[in-house]
Amino acid sequence: MRCDDFRMMVEEERADAVPELLRAHLEKCAACRSYAEDWGRVSEAFRAAAADPLPEPTFGFTDRLLRRLASPPGAERAAREFVERVGRRVAFATMLLATLTLLALGLPTSGPVREPASADLMAQADQASNSNGIVFADDTWVSQTGNPHRPIPQAGPSEK
Repeated sequence: MRCDDFRMMVEEERADAVPELLRAHLEKCAACRSYAEDWGRVSEAFRAAAADPLPEPTFGFTDRLLRRLASPPGAERAAREFVERVGRRVAFATMLLATLTLLALGLPTSGPVREPASADLMAQADQASNSNGIVFADDTWVSQTGNPHRPIPQAGPSEK
C-alpha cells in the first residue's frame, strides 16, 4: 500500500475497508503512523465542536444579514476603503502637526549669532548711509566725491 492511499483512507474514515493492509502499513511507516495519530486528534476536536449547541444569534443579526446580502459588495468595499484612506491621511496630518509643534516648543533657541553692534559702528553706518559713502575696515569712509573722512567722535556717557 502506498502512503497516499493510506492517508486518503484515513481521511475518509474508511479504516474498516481493509484493516489488515492498514495495520501492516502502520507497522512499517512511521510517517503515516504520526499522520494517523494527528488526524485522529483533529477528528475528535471536530466531533466535540459539532456536539456543542450553536449559540443564539444576537439581536438584529437577521436584519444585518439581509441588508448585507441586498447591498452590492462593491459599494460597501468602496465606502470602507474611502473611510480608511481619508482616516489615514487625517491621522498622518495630525501626527505631523503634533511633531512640528513639539519640535518648535521643545528645541532651545540659539540666541543671537553675534554680539550687537557698538554705538560707534552704528554711527559709522548712519554716517555712511546719510552721505551715500562706502565704509572701510580702518574706520574711514569715502563719500561719493572720493574724499576720505574719519568717523565723528561720539560723546560718551560721562560727557553728557
